[in-house]
Order: sequence, then C-alpha cells, then structure tokens
Amino acid sequence: MAFKNQDFSHMVHRILAGAFALLISGAVFGQAPQSSPAISYTRDIQPIFTEKCVACHACNDAACQLKLESPEGAVRGASKVPVYQGERSKAVPTTRLFYDAHSEEEWRKKGFYSVLDNQGSQAALMARMLELGHKTPLTPNAKLPEDIVLGLNRNNMCPLPHEFDAYAGAHPKEGMPLAVTGLTDKEYDTLRRWLAAGAPVEYQPIKPSAAEARQITEWEELLNRPGSTEALVGRWLYEHLFLAHIYFVGGRSGGALLPVGAFAHAERQAGRYHCHAPPQRPARH
Repeated sequence: MAFKNQDFSHMVHRILAGAFALLISGAVFGQAPQSSPAISYTRDIQPIFTEKCVACHACNDAACQLKLESPEGAVRGASKVPVYQGERSKAVPTTRLFYDAHSEEEWRKKGFYSVLDNQGSQAALMARMLELGHKTPLTPNAKLPEDIVLGLNRNNMCPLPHEFDAYAGAHPKEGMPLAVTGLTDKEYDTLRRWLAAGAPVEYQPIKPSAAEARQITEWEELLNRPGSTEALVGRWLYEHLFLAHIYFVGGRSGGALLPVGAFAHAERQAGRYHCHAPPQRPARH
C-alpha cells in the first residue's frame, strides 16, 4: 500500500507539473508578439544612404538634385533642373541646401518634388525605385549591361511620381541603387518599412564634444587674428574647405562630421569667418 501511495503521489505531481507547464505556455503564446522597435532615421536610415547612395546623391551635382547625405536633403526631394548645364545661356536661381530655402514648403515652390510621400494608393517614389532595383538585381562583379549608360553621357531622367511607370518600362534595369549590386535584404526591408510608415525623420542638431569645441575655438582664434598672413591663410582655407566637413582628432568614432563654419559663438559674433548655422526644423512625421 505504501508503494501504491508513493506511485499515486508521483502521478499527481506529474499531472500538476504538466498542467502548470501548459498554463505557462498558454500565457506565453497568448501574449501579443513584441512589436519591432520604431525605425530611426539617424540610427537606421542615414547609414544605409551613406553606404549605398551618396556616391551619386550628394554634393552640388547630386543626381536629380536629390541629396541623401542629410535628412534635410531627403525631405527636400528631387528636381528635374540640372545644377550644371554647359548649354545654359541664362542664369537660374540657385538651389543650395540650407541656404536658398529652409522648409519643405519653400522647396516645393522652387520645383522640388517629394520622393518620400505616398501618392494616393501608390507607394512613395523612392519605394518604387528601390523595389525596381531589388527585383532586377545585377550580377555581382560582372560587367554592366550595355544599355545602362553612366558617366558624362548619362541623361538623368528624374521622373515625377506619375511618370514612374513609363520610366520603369523603358529602363527596367535602372532601379535604385543604380548600377551596383544593390541593397541587402535587411537594408531593403528597413527602407521599405520606413517609407511605408510615412518616412518619419528626426532632426538632431550637431553638438560638438568638449574636445571638438576646444579645437573649434583654437581654429577660430587662429583664423581671426589680425595680420595679412593670417588673413591670407584664412581665405585660402575657406576657399578650399567651405564645402567640406571636418573630422576632429579625438572625436567620436563614427560620429557626425562637423561642417566648416557651422558654429558661431554668441559671445564672439564679430569673428570674420563665422557662418550662421541653418535654423533647426521640427521633426517630419
């Protein structure tokens, strides 16, 4: 009888343990799945643009004037008007990012169109360009197809959103990124989800570290000294670096590069080489 009682006790324990396990598993499986963290433009999107896009979409001659080295450039969008055109006989208004307009609305008035906004039931122009490139990948380490024209002889199409279907039909191998092996599946999925969510952008002002701030002060004091030698050196440096970005020794690895002349200290407004930083804009939702 003792043996039977012990056996019965073990059986009860097994039943209770099994029931408890089922209860726990049911609670776990009944929970809502963990939502993926929100995509950050600064953390998730800009690094992809920097690695895969800025070879063509940066600087003054960015393809279709779509500059992807900053959130302001991505929000500004694209234009059909080329910056450099040898046959141009009359000047055209300049379209310098951070200088000639300071809001998305102002850029729309200058003829720029969005590549981030959905067009009714259609996905954003950037999403469709990326989809075209993702579904027609090029062979890695192989010669480009002859019908893809690059270099000085290329005529950038810069299609408007309603012109995309015609562009894709005429240039099925010219999705984005153009003429490279393209995005990884993870990069493509990240961009696709970001665009589907409305392409939110957070603007983060560049804040120099203490070490960088000291170096900025040292350079400003050097370049603002009176004297013909200092003035000559300052002008030469400015003419060669005013479009550049500076990496400061001891700065944060992988951190933002600091644009030349972007900092003007309030207590030293009289400096000759100071340049006003562009006003900060609200986040794009």
